[in-house]
Amino acid sequence: MKAKGIAIPDDVMVIGFNNDPISRIVSPQLTTISYPGREAGILAASSLIDYLDGDREISASKKLFLETNLMVRESTMR
Repeated sequence: MKAKGIAIPDDVMVIGFNNDPISRIVSPQLTTISYPGREAGILAASSLIDYLDGDREISASKKLFLETNLMVRESTMR
C-alpha cells in the first residue's frame, strides 16, 4: 500500500490476524487479533484422539470457545 501511495491508517485501516511478532515490527504497527492457535490445535488433537479411542463422538454442532483479544496498534488509529 505504501508503494501505491495509500496512507495507513488515513486512507485505509488495516487489521491482521494471529498477532504475529512482525505486526509490531512493520510500520505502522499492525492492529491484530490475538488468537490462541496453539490451544486450538491442542483441543483439536485431543478431540481427535478421544474419538479414535472411542471415548467421544464428533459432532458438527459441538462448539468450543477460545478467548481472543484485539491488539490495537497504529494501523487503525487516526
